[in-house]
Amino acid sequence: FQSLFIFPGTKWCGAGDVAKNYDDLGVHRETDMCCRAHDNSDDNIPALQTKHGITNTNLYTMTNCKDDRKFYNCLLNDGSPSSVAVGKLFFNVLRTECFAYTYPKKCVKKNPIYVPLLTPKCKKYELDKSAPKEWQTFPPSDFIKEYTDRKRNQRNQARLDDCRKRYQKRRPSTPAFGSKRKNPKTSQSLRTRITLETSLKAMTSVQPRLRSESTTIRRNAKPTMTKGLLLLPELHGKANQTSQDLSS
Repeated sequence: FQSLFIFPGTKWCGAGDVAKNYDDLGVHRETDMCCRAHDNSDDNIPALQTKHGITNTNLYTMTNCKDDRKFYNCLLNDGSPSSVAVGKLFFNVLRTECFAYTYPKKCVKKNPIYVPLLTPKCKKYELDKSAPKEWQTFPPSDFIKEYTDRKRNQRNQARLDDCRKRYQKRRPSTPAFGSKRKNPKTSQSLRTRITLETSLKAMTSVQPRLRSESTTIRRNAKPTMTKGLLLLPELHGKANQTSQDLSS
């Protein structure tokens, strides 16, 4: 009969447990481990019993808020279908309250849509630190809302990561700092330009040498007579002789 109040596939999630020992877990091991840790919390109030001046009117155990929060995070972080189902059932359907020793709570924002047994009367609490601490109960967090928000954020992050990967594939890889990429066409044109510059320098150095050699040849050359011209006889006498003197 007790197994009817246990979540299918688990041995610790529900009213009590049906485990043979501490290591006995159901098919949904991760979910069952969260429930087992919650059931073995140090500070709790069994069903229909009173502790710390608080009476648990439920048919299942009420737990300290710090342990409820661990249970909440355990189910949320696992994120398996069974853990999500247990989290929704415990925190959103049954709306099991927890208890804590802290400053008195006061409502700072009421719920605009309040339905008894379905929605909380207060949407936001604050602690009054001007008053002494006391034992009191607190409503559970909204498991469905936080799970939905987390899944949406994970999908958005996955899309963002996918866009970054596709962008990196399309974008050409950048060379490492201090290194230069070699372009085959650029290297070929650079080699051609260097060869031309070397040839021009060689030609420039040869031309002055050729001009100097040509000048030397012209200076050392002996005068020659062109074929067809008659040699004039040498003239003897004074340089101021007239044509009449020559005829005589």
